[in-house]
Amino acid sequence: MAFIYCKMGFPETAHYLTDQVEANGIPLGDISIHVSLIEAYGKLKVLEKAESVVATIEYRYGVVGRTAWNALIQAYALSGFYEKARAVFNTMMRNGPSPTVDTINNLMQALIVDGRLNELYVLIQELQDLGFKISKSSILLMLEAFAQAGDIFEVKKIYNGMRAAGYLPTMYLYRVIIGLLSRTKQVRDSEAMLSEMEEAGFKPDLSIWNSMLKLYTRIEDFKKTVNIYQRIQEAGLKPDLDTYNTLIIMYCRDRRPHEAILLLHEMKRLGLSPERDTYKSLIAAFFKELMLEQTEELLESLRSSGNHSEAEKLIEKMKESRVEPSDATMHLLMTSYGTSGHPMEAEKVLNSLKSNGVNLSTLQNGSVIDAYLKSRDYDTGLLRLKEMIGEGLEPDHRIWTCFVRDASLCEYMTPKLF
Repeated sequence: MAFIYCKMGFPETAHYLTDQVEANGIPLGDISIHVSLIEAYGKLKVLEKAESVVATIEYRYGVVGRTAWNALIQAYALSGFYEKARAVFNTMMRNGPSPTVDTINNLMQALIVDGRLNELYVLIQELQDLGFKISKSSILLMLEAFAQAGDIFEVKKIYNGMRAAGYLPTMYLYRVIIGLLSRTKQVRDSEAMLSEMEEAGFKPDLSIWNSMLKLYTRIEDFKKTVNIYQRIQEAGLKPDLDTYNTLIIMYCRDRRPHEAILLLHEMKRLGLSPERDTYKSLIAAFFKELMLEQTEELLESLRSSGNHSEAEKLIEKMKESRVEPSDATMHLLMTSYGTSGHPMEAEKVLNSLKSNGVNLSTLQNGSVIDAYLKSRDYDTGLLRLKEMIGEGLEPDHRIWTCFVRDASLCEYMTPKLF
């Protein structure tokens, strides 16, 4: 039961049960449950508890075994406490038992988590001076750390060193390196690495093909992107979420939104949920291909239905997609605010048009005035009317109709207006 609580992430309960068993004189047989406690506390980064378990082992059994020391070093590594991990390593070197590959990897992990990647070389040299042979797993750990940091130079250096030392590459190694080369748009190196792995008898898996898809999409070589997708299909691999998201983005950038939509429907049939960037790419593509012609029509439909908030969202989506709304589009938005009685928003759009150098007519000013009147801010409505007349614009029948309408509804308006 205690092991189950540890795996579930409840080491305190497991610890309590263990203490109860030992208090009743029931032998545990070995320290495996204590090691599980150390590991569980390490994952939760409750290091004081992990240290107390080690102290308990030493008190009850007189010696701390290798698995317990390794678990404690791992606990320190998860929190990036290299100095504490190194102190335990030194204790093992001094008093035994001797460190293992797991010990060394956990020690390296402590430096990695703490972001001290350059000190890995110093640590490896120190370990070699102590007579340790650095294992392939340790080198892979180091390579992956530099790959995650995006350090291409160090990754290539480590990889070439591995080849020179006679280490044969693995699928995992190719996956890490090609993934990094793809993220950094290293086209030639990515293609060379892909060729190398195929010549070595490895068949690229979906993860590697997805990396190549992303690479060609990033550099907008859509012909090669499609070619990679064909190779995925020829290999009998089932496209995943990553594959579809990349392909949809590719079609959008290639201004082929209808093909992107077909893939989107296919994703949904397979139960896959598109990422946010996928939707943003689709929106941008449709604006570029279709909405420039249809935006005014759509906004007019939203305006006439009084749905000004949706009209505003549409404008925002256009801007996010780097499609600048035209003056006519902004006028429609302002009209939407005016007819729905939102004067501040209408005036904001009016000022935006002014700053763009648009020669405003009675029509635009009338939308703002109408908004103030509908919100019953009659004084500001009258003030805007006087300002408009002062700018040489004569009120048209629409504006007078607005004032007559409100005068009939409010006695306050009649003496002010007439």
